[in-house]
Amino acid sequence: MYPLTRFLAKHTQAAVKVEGTTDIVDPAVEEYEAGHSVEVRTSEREDSLKRDIV
Repeated sequence: MYPLTRFLAKHTQAAVKVEGTTDIVDPAVEEYEAGHSVEVRTSEREDSLKRDIV
């Protein structure tokens, strides 16, 4: 094993969510979404598959 892998294997700890903590909110994401309409784009392959199914 690599030394870093061995070190990390020896120093592991379980992650626990503390009740009552708030969700992380990135103001840059909110600003971006407010200024841009969100479009969902599908690939041409997905579009052709949808046409074949219908």
